[in-house]
Amino acid sequence: MLTSFPSFTDAPAFYEPGAPRLNIPILLAQTELHAARAHVNLFAQEELSSIPCVQYPRVLHSRPSLLPKLALKSALNHPPTRRRSSTPQPKRCHFSPLSSSPSSQCPREALSAHPSEHSSDEDDLGLDPDLIDKDDETEGSDLIPKPSGEAGRPGRGGYALKEVLGWDERQYQAFVKFVTKLVNEHLDKSKCYSSQSLQELTLARKLAIDRFPVLQNYAEAWPIIDALRLKLKYMSSRSRQQDLQAAAQIGKQMMRHSTK
Repeated sequence: MLTSFPSFTDAPAFYEPGAPRLNIPILLAQTELHAARAHVNLFAQEELSSIPCVQYPRVLHSRPSLLPKLALKSALNHPPTRRRSSTPQPKRCHFSPLSSSPSSQCPREALSAHPSEHSSDEDDLGLDPDLIDKDDETEGSDLIPKPSGEAGRPGRGGYALKEVLGWDERQYQAFVKFVTKLVNEHLDKSKCYSSQSLQELTLARKLAIDRFPVLQNYAEAWPIIDALRLKLKYMSSRSRQQDLQAAAQIGKQMMRHSTK
């Protein structure tokens, strides 16, 4: 029986293979598609981690409402002075082991003089009473705060500066004249308050406080700021109107010359 042997061919030394075989396209119907598995978890099965709620102590400062007229009279009669809080030292009670009731050894004056040692909000919140006293001094200062709203808009969310100040007519008119002098000498009448130079505004505020020391009784001397703002608003709008009228006159003259 004869056996067939495979035939061999000699390959050249620099053999270069031909182009690769073309891939036979496969129909979509012959392709095996596997559905992607999607894990759906119910909301009741999910574990929600709880976030600890941190509570911070709150310190409430009560500021009494100040009426402008009454506050002005009190400020003129009594200049603003800072009160100094003195915390008395509590009396120490020495208890005797032979006594039947410890409260008999402690005088009642110590308990009545320091009721905050037994039950107080500062002890419950863990705050330093000395720091709270300093904050109360700052918040409860004698300076008159600025009313809410804008000056020159009474009945529209603002207030009238003359009524809020409560000054006499002579003093208020002198204040208004001095504000007009400051605007004419140190500020630009064609610009509003926000467009003025900061150095010039600071100088005008200092000169007004030197001329009217009563402004020191107001927080940040807000009456002079409101007066300057109102005066500059009026004078800048008037300056714009004058510029428009002058431009209109020039336009009319040019039209007349062109028609001739």
